[in-house]
Amino acid sequence: MIIQEDAEFIKGDGSIRKLSDIIDENIDLVRNAQFQGLTTVADFNPGSVNYGFIVIYSMLQFNQEMMAETNDENFRLNDAIGDALDEIGYQKGVYREDPSFSTTNVIFNLPNPLESPFTILEGTEVSTDDLVIFTTTEDLKILRGESTGVVEVICEEEGTIGNVKAGEINTIITPLGIDISVINEEDVTDGKDGEDDDNYRARIKDCWLNYQPRTALWFEKKAETIVKSAKYKKINNKQGKLIYKPQNDIREVDLVNYFNLKENDIVDHDLYFQEATPVTVIDENTTITVFLDNNYVPEIVKDQIKNNIQNYINDIEIGDVFKSNCLLFMVESTEGVILVRIDELSDVDLTNEEYAVMGDLNIVEG
Repeated sequence: MIIQEDAEFIKGDGSIRKLSDIIDENIDLVRNAQFQGLTTVADFNPGSVNYGFIVIYSMLQFNQEMMAETNDENFRLNDAIGDALDEIGYQKGVYREDPSFSTTNVIFNLPNPLESPFTILEGTEVSTDDLVIFTTTEDLKILRGESTGVVEVICEEEGTIGNVKAGEINTIITPLGIDISVINEEDVTDGKDGEDDDNYRARIKDCWLNYQPRTALWFEKKAETIVKSAKYKKINNKQGKLIYKPQNDIREVDLVNYFNLKENDIVDHDLYFQEATPVTVIDENTTITVFLDNNYVPEIVKDQIKNNIQNYINDIEIGDVFKSNCLLFMVESTEGVILVRIDELSDVDLTNEEYAVMGDLNIVEG
């Protein structure tokens, strides 16, 4: 019996436990043991009967150790919180997502054009009615003859607290000594709270290190460290194809180079790559009619709807289902929308070689 491929698993301390190491340990154990009344066994060359017995025993030991390690790791992972959970994530190369500050552009408006230039300094504070405070990130110079100026602001607090609706940033806190107002014309959406333990734990469990090499899930989870979605298709025991969802900043050569790294390269296995086929799940043939509250600007609401739909479609994985009910709920939940009617829209069940895209979308006001 000759082992063609060395099996291994990752221990809780981050070290690698290999089947070949267990075989060598057991061979040394037998060679060094003192068996009363028995002749010492010397032939442990691959192919010998003795080697075959050692391999069988070692494989049983390997499986028992791996199962024990898996059970122990699952127990620790399910029980860990805070820093203890972070430590487990670090060992697997999965890091907790940090919070981020909301940013947006605001418009300063003067009632009349200026007779001389005026500068609003970096660090000027503006806020919402409930005192979510933002500060300007650079000086804003409004020139003579102008009455408006646009500048970026950043929330003073991390997290989703700074994700406010269009028009809610309307108060100038820093005295400017001039008659001027401020407004944000778009929703603010880029603020993120720090990742909680439950979501972080779920991502750790989904890490590629939890899957055995050469399995479909191992290839897919490996690929998804650099692309959003991938599917592995087995050709035979020595060949497979990785179908991936393309991204603007990732090329096929990036995946090739990634799987050619020593730690990712499977010996005696040829891996091919294929870009998934785009399928338009919503286009100009679909009409979305929205009935809006009179207090909302139609173009702003329609842009928000398009952005929400695009984000939903971007999150659909290869081989998943585009669900029309999800899209309907998304549109109905948009701020300012009273009623929605969608014509010519149905679910799309994608194959394992397809991903969803959005074409030209027709949104009309009812």
